[in-house]
Amino acid sequence: APVEFVMLRTTGFGTFAEGAPTAATADTDVEPVVREVVFDGVPYRTPVYRRTALPSSFEGPAIVVEETATTVVPPDCLATVDSDGFLLLKLGGAR
Repeated sequence: APVEFVMLRTTGFGTFAEGAPTAATADTDVEPVVREVVFDGVPYRTPVYRRTALPSSFEGPAIVVEETATTVVPPDCLATVDSDGFLLLKLGGAR
């Protein structure tokens, strides 16, 4: 019988070789689109960023879109892009 995966999660452990940070080939001068998004029943004017056009840090609420994922940054959350390009979220960081 065929098998259908509805959700599959995995975790990997290991180390990354240290490399020089790569400069973003970004459209960092592109302004985000602003949409009204509801969090906990409260509407917020929320910027929608392209992943390739992120500032180095920004406060939530925000939405980050890319080809394979969408990341929701809730209100009262600080998002930063590290030197390897990873998006780090700190809850309560916008205080």
